Amino acid sequence: MSVCIGYVIGIILALFKVLPFFYAFILTIPLIIDGTGQLFNKWLSTNYRRLVTGILGGIGIVFMFLYAALLFWNLTMYLYKKGEYIGSLIFN
Repeated sequence: MSVCIGYVIGIILALFKVLPFFYAFILTIPLIIDGTGQLFNKWLSTNYRRLVTGILGGIGIVFMFLYAALLFWNLTMYLYKKGEYIGSLIFN
């Protein structure tokens, strides 16, 4: 649930300012560490920790998705201007 809250906050923030990719990646690190620690039974996360890491991770994921979409768009436009169909790269 907290990741969804982070998504909403991230979308609202993206309307006003785009975080650099490095900061977006840094925001997801606490979520990765907490989830990995729980997966391997190193610790049991509290609800407060899950709330904080989920919100931070959700914000970071929104901006990383935004960068991935922009990268794909730029690649598509580059190939379009060169006269190549992007499907030919995938299906050949």
